[in-house]
Amino acid sequence: MSNEVFDAKVDGDTISFYVWRGSDQPAKQYYKGTMTEDEIQFTVTGGPASTGNFGPPAPANLTVKAIRVP
Repeated sequence: MSNEVFDAKVDGDTISFYVWRGSDQPAKQYYKGTMTEDEIQFTVTGGPASTGNFGPPAPANLTVKAIRVP
């Protein structure tokens, strides 16, 4: 599995990129997020289908928070 980020873009407070997920049949998983001062709220779409399901999984939300080290 790759940990590479592809086609990363920042436009104002919006960040977007995709990664490849899955090993048997890799699929693109897209991340699009809005940045604030201390977090990014992503919507994640695409990626490999879950076992027993057909098609990509439903979009998911992900929040990444900054940790400030003194």
